[in-house]
Amino acid sequence: MRHMISWVRNIVQEPVRKGQGVVEHARDTAAKTVDHLAALTQLFCVEMQEYAEVQGRRAAQLALAVVLLLSAYMLVLALAAVLLAPCIGWPLALGALALLNLLAGGLLLLAFRKGKPGPPAPETRLEIQKDVQCLKILLNGEEKR
Repeated sequence: MRHMISWVRNIVQEPVRKGQGVVEHARDTAAKTVDHLAALTQLFCVEMQEYAEVQGRRAAQLALAVVLLLSAYMLVLALAAVLLAPCIGWPLALGALALLNLLAGGLLLLAFRKGKPGPPAPETRLEIQKDVQCLKILLNGEEKR
């Protein structure tokens, strides 16, 4: 943060060189600001690309897991129905399995809703927060050390 404060202070307090007008000084300041924003944009793009790759892998893994689990689950349900039917009858066996499915599905949905990924672009957010802090310090005229 100290680096950012000195960078901004240098821009704001940079003396106008002899022969350099206010317009040229403003252009120079604007160019440095644009360079800084371009660097933040590049950081944001890299982070978004990484985030997209991670989320894409997670989505593919989730899809494959769902297909495998559904097929195995159907086989287990069929086996359970066949094993329970001679003891309690087909209608009661299928009803009991349906209730267990509803309970398990509800619990899984609750667990899924709790696990949320973090916000995208954490580094960019941090850099922008630092920039805002530096500008506030500079505008207030007091440097926190």
